[in-house]
Amino acid sequence: MKTKFLILLITSLVCLPLLAAYPDLSVQGPPLLSLPGLEEQNLEDFLSVWSPYQGPSLQSLAPTLQTLVQETSLDAKQLATVVAIQQAQLDFALENRKPKIGISATPYSYTDSTTPTGPGLTQRTQKHTFSVGSSLTQNLSTGGSVNLSVKQSSAYEGFTTSAWTHTPSVSLSVSQPLWVGETMLDTGYQAKQLEKQQLALQTTQGSYKALSSAMVLQNLKLLALRQNLMENRYLIAERANLAYEQVQRAEEDLKQGLISAQAYESRLLSYYQSVSVYQNLNHEIAELEKTLTLTWADALPKDLTLTQFNLESMIDQATKTDVMLTRYLLEDADYQKAVKELRSATLDSGFYALSDAPQIQLSFQLSPFYSPAANTSFFESFSSMFSDSKPLLSFSIGFSATDLFRRSSDLQQNSAEQALLSAKAKVEQAYKNAEAEVRAIQQDMLTYRMNLILQLKEYEHKQVVLETEQIRFSAGLSDPSAVRQKELDVMQAAFTVLGTLRELEYLFLRLSLSGMLS
Repeated sequence: MKTKFLILLITSLVCLPLLAAYPDLSVQGPPLLSLPGLEEQNLEDFLSVWSPYQGPSLQSLAPTLQTLVQETSLDAKQLATVVAIQQAQLDFALENRKPKIGISATPYSYTDSTTPTGPGLTQRTQKHTFSVGSSLTQNLSTGGSVNLSVKQSSAYEGFTTSAWTHTPSVSLSVSQPLWVGETMLDTGYQAKQLEKQQLALQTTQGSYKALSSAMVLQNLKLLALRQNLMENRYLIAERANLAYEQVQRAEEDLKQGLISAQAYESRLLSYYQSVSVYQNLNHEIAELEKTLTLTWADALPKDLTLTQFNLESMIDQATKTDVMLTRYLLEDADYQKAVKELRSATLDSGFYALSDAPQIQLSFQLSPFYSPAANTSFFESFSSMFSDSKPLLSFSIGFSATDLFRRSSDLQQNSAEQALLSAKAKVEQAYKNAEAEVRAIQQDMLTYRMNLILQLKEYEHKQVVLETEQIRFSAGLSDPSAVRQKELDVMQAAFTVLGTLRELEYLFLRLSLSGMLS
């Protein structure tokens, strides 16, 4: 006996480490048998039975949701306001490229002066003047500006000439900052500034579109979830009714001593569990409808039907990864935002601060060198300035530089370089995220397709089981509750198929809204 015990102990000590060893998690999965294809006829037959009612579909509700989201969402309204502001700023910048016409006038000015003319002599002068002028200003593509102005001053002097005199003048001035772009005179400076504003507007517009689409898809997802929950609630309610009938029969059987108290309590517990699940589903649906009502108000749809779409065509397009990725990138708000930020940062890297830019000013002025003759008409004065005498021409060149070291520009360039590096990293990350998202979409689509095939097979199997139970009932081998249970099993299998079809419809809408389907 001791020898046998010793052998058993030694064997246990040797084998115990082997049994307790951590397994190799890299083991390959079971072999996968070939999965049958999706038979369109079977799907059509299923939908002819389980989607007969005339209700709205997720696809038909999408346009309505676009409008409702814009009207009810505070985030969407705020972003729409930003879009409107940026559009107004861009419109102003475009208008600012056109010539600007201005006028100026001094309607009336009066001076009364007395000046000494000799020992004990003075001369009093009363002068009435007014002036009027106009200007034409044009912004240059280099960031400078040109101003052309014409001015006419008129005066009437009392106690002397007692007549009107008119003095015209024409002036032209040019102001140009230097080295504010990539060259001393960057002819594309204004165009690049305008492009930056366009990029900012396009980015905000893309964000607004993405937000609206995301909210629409989220709302459609909640509607599909609500429909699934209502179907589950119906099943639970029917099963709870059957459980109640079983409790009633069990109560009679208990009184007659046909079953034990334990069996009765078991059926009663099953009934209470069904009721609890039903109440939880009621609460969940009510909370979900509160959220949906924020958008839908009183127009919340009661039921959903399914949209007919070519599932195999959608899956075929989804398998073309390069095409899917290209289309996804064109509509992906994050990627497009990153690309536009990169372009904007590239433009900024070629800009220098205006505040410390050297300035050059050119000025030309024409005016008469004579005292205008009295009683010359308003318009004749301009003519006489050029015909009766040579006009006085003045020309000046000015230069100014507030900071020869251009410290503001250095700071701006350093910030632009950091922003450029950050923008490049964002583009790379957005591209990787897009690749991962496309792969996830493809995997979801294939998974839903496989689930749909299996669920349709399960539905067909439940139908066969139901037919068998109905035959048993006809032969007196079953009771109505057992038949009803099998009917509910068929219905549950059908609801499972409908849930997967809604997931595929939602995926179809998501791909359509993102421009990934042709």
